[in-house]
Amino acid sequence: MSHVRVAIPKKGFERFEKYNPENLKSFEQLIEEQNGDTYCLKLNMHLLRMYNAYPQLVNLKITRLILLKALSKLPYQHFNFARKYLIWSQLIDDGIRVIIDMADLLENEDYEEFWMHYKQKATILPILDGFDEAIRKYICFKVGSTRTTVPCMEFKMKLAVDKEVLMKYITQLGWMINGNEVKVFPLMLNDSNDRDVIRGIICSDIR
Repeated sequence: MSHVRVAIPKKGFERFEKYNPENLKSFEQLIEEQNGDTYCLKLNMHLLRMYNAYPQLVNLKITRLILLKALSKLPYQHFNFARKYLIWSQLIDDGIRVIIDMADLLENEDYEEFWMHYKQKATILPILDGFDEAIRKYICFKVGSTRTTVPCMEFKMKLAVDKEVLMKYITQLGWMINGNEVKVFPLMLNDSNDRDVIRGIICSDIR
């Protein structure tokens, strides 16, 4: 049966359509169409809550996509926020388990193992344009927040890039080469909008 595409109000979901299972396919389609400019944390979390309400309608492919998108938003806590909504049928899925393992490796700053794991399991993961770049930017953020210098070879391994690409990152970040080391500086983030969105979702949960 065909479904009518739902228009999502700019100021949030109207209550009458929030948990209507007839709208589920439309929400899933919107998530598949998301790109960097149209990424919507509120929509993604809402769909995970709908899967809680209708576990028989869980779409594992869409769940993997939501989680991978959330992971690409590090250092913001979108992934941890999404993870709390997962139910048993999602947690035992091989692809979702891989993404959770990837998140744990990033949290533990085991970046070389992360890239190895990601490469080995890529065939069961959704294709997400810009994911690799987003993770490398996150790693740069972490390096900048915890180190003042890092050996060039170590930094190259953390990012899993060749020397030419490494130099592009160093230049773009405004960092400097000093012998065999990279002199790094903290990278600033403006997360006020992110906090406001998450606060709004939490408030909708407790209504």
